[in-house]
Amino acid sequence: MSAKPLISVIVPVFNGMPYLEECLVSIVSQSRDGDVELIVVDGMSTDGTDELVKRFESAITHYIREADNGQLDAIRKGLAMASGQFVCYQCADDYYLPGGFDEIRKAVGGNSGADLIYGDLLLIDTHGSHLRTVRHVDASLEALRYSAFHTTSQVTFWSRKVNARLIEVLPMIDLTLGMERFIFSVVLYHATSFVRIRAVLGAFRVHAGSKTLISRHDAALREAEHHLMNRTLSDLGIIPKLSAVRFCTLHFKKLWQLASEGHWSELWYLMRNIVKVPKFFGYEFRGWGREPESKQP
Repeated sequence: MSAKPLISVIVPVFNGMPYLEECLVSIVSQSRDGDVELIVVDGMSTDGTDELVKRFESAITHYIREADNGQLDAIRKGLAMASGQFVCYQCADDYYLPGGFDEIRKAVGGNSGADLIYGDLLLIDTHGSHLRTVRHVDASLEALRYSAFHTTSQVTFWSRKVNARLIEVLPMIDLTLGMERFIFSVVLYHATSFVRIRAVLGAFRVHAGSKTLISRHDAALREAEHHLMNRTLSDLGIIPKLSAVRFCTLHFKKLWQLASEGHWSELWYLMRNIVKVPKFFGYEFRGWGREPESKQP
């Protein structure tokens, strides 16, 4: 039994059936001598989630079942309880791939000072069939803010040191659509050493009930959260000043890296979506432009 867990995984859930069991199995099956801490936060589900979670009781370190104010609130509660060397959260309808945590163990063993570890992502449909593999590129806060880099909760782990800073700022904001981008903006701002694993670590399920997909069709919510997130990040001194030149430079760098590594399918996918660039300039740049202030003490 490990004295302190290596990985703390928070699973926020509300009515997580029928996918929750696959999510939990993907976590508990990869524990080695107790080095995985599993924290489940249920917002009073009514679909049998509670009964399912109790079947995994022996493998769950903390189980919180109480009313909350949404997914971000549930994640806040879990992050505050995490004691692992690295922390992450996994949505109840997604899962980790077999061997994914072994990749994290190897990365930690070779990079003891890492603050952020991330890998590639598998997109699946409702039935678990493969849709596409998303290859991530080298991380930076600037690239994230220009949409030239993106990572997701399914494949991203950050250090306990960074988690402490994240816990401090999460109560400042309430987001649905922009939650993940806000979290990783804060993580990248405070992380000093990044490790990219060139392997698929987790799967994101594309289905009609996904909160992510539902939210994308709510234009009013998207607009409101966009400004709220940018205002909060600006107040924290995290947002860099944006420019069209840097946007083009960073996106060219991303395409070049994918080509040099032979990820042709991902490159082709991005090239087909290059028409979204005008939308970025018209939407993403609004309300941005403040010079970043010094980091918070």
